[in-house]
Amino acid sequence: MSVTDAGSHRGESVARLVLNSGLARTEAASVAGRLGFCLSSSTALLFVSSRLGVAVAGLAVALFTVAAAVCAAPLCALYEERARPALLAGVLALKIAAAVLLVVGGRVPILCGVALAGASSPPTAAVMRAMWQQHSDAEDTSRLQALESVITQICVVAAPALVGILSSGPLPDLAPIAASCCSCVGGGLMWRWSRPHVTTAAPTPVAGVGTPAGRRLTSRLLGIFAVICASAMVSGCFNISTAARFSGHTGFPDTPGVVIASASVGSIGGGLLFTRLWRASGARWGYPVLMAAWALALWCLAFAHAGYLVLALAFLSGLPVTGVGAEEFGALGRAAGGRSAWLFGLANTAISVGVGTGAAIGAQLTRLLGSPGLLPALAATLVLITSAVLWPMLVGDSTQAEPL
Repeated sequence: MSVTDAGSHRGESVARLVLNSGLARTEAASVAGRLGFCLSSSTALLFVSSRLGVAVAGLAVALFTVAAAVCAAPLCALYEERARPALLAGVLALKIAAAVLLVVGGRVPILCGVALAGASSPPTAAVMRAMWQQHSDAEDTSRLQALESVITQICVVAAPALVGILSSGPLPDLAPIAASCCSCVGGGLMWRWSRPHVTTAAPTPVAGVGTPAGRRLTSRLLGIFAVICASAMVSGCFNISTAARFSGHTGFPDTPGVVIASASVGSIGGGLLFTRLWRASGARWGYPVLMAAWALALWCLAFAHAGYLVLALAFLSGLPVTGVGAEEFGALGRAAGGRSAWLFGLANTAISVGVGTGAAIGAQLTRLLGSPGLLPALAATLVLITSAVLWPMLVGDSTQAEPL
């Protein structure tokens, strides 16, 4: 049974929604799959740097990211269509081959293995977001998208620690092996358990692109992607400004790593609160309100100097972040309709590009500002002003996709 089959599900907790949806097993498999993806990404950085140095690790991360982005659409199609099991088995076999290349060692095999790992990573997070978009009503969509963001954030935080422990242990080759196993188990089980919920009749969002409705849809999607990338740049600015601002601090609690970790914990806690309390999903004012809360917290953090106050304000600055992402993904799914997993995959890529761009630009701008802490606050304020103007047009009057 899907969430939309029961009106009584409204107002229930997200945990109850998941259990009643018929997708609980699929969700569990997707968690394993995205942990495998995060482990593979961390392996490209930490495992490769321990073997070949930081310079090669930077190239490996770029190869993994590009390969994953290029192959996201065809891999999503394996889950959104009733593809033959042999096709998925071939993809998972490539994932195993990638782990073998990483274990074998040598610069060329390792770089090939990293690229192959990115190209063969099942996009379970994007597919799961698309399935919630199709199998939940409008009031629950953003809450379930927030749940996905919380799960992904936990995997992002946990993966580097796991890879670091494995890479520095007596059996460092366990890192790529563990990443491959998680991806294969999660990706395979998710494909198997999602079959009863797969529909094949829905059009892709790019259909009818030459029609007036198609042009409106394209403009709407591009606007949402621009907002996603801009908000991700705020996170990139926050990371680099925090590193610059607290680089001279050596003790707890306001070292750069601790401050960033506090914001990450805040985003997880904020996501849990969002799934429980937020009732403005899809509203024209919902996203600007969340962005205003983020900007206000960053302004307060900019004028805090040291100690536990910095840690507390960093935590508060993280609280709205998951809600911001949930509203962005919810708007993207409602605009796209149909088979939207590949768009969610592109959105994840846009976030990575935004974070990287924000960090690169922030590194240059911190030299011009008297206080590096002002940079993320200014960036968030700019996104707030832009979203206050654009967001009502991007979400529209309806929670349904444009007719194609």
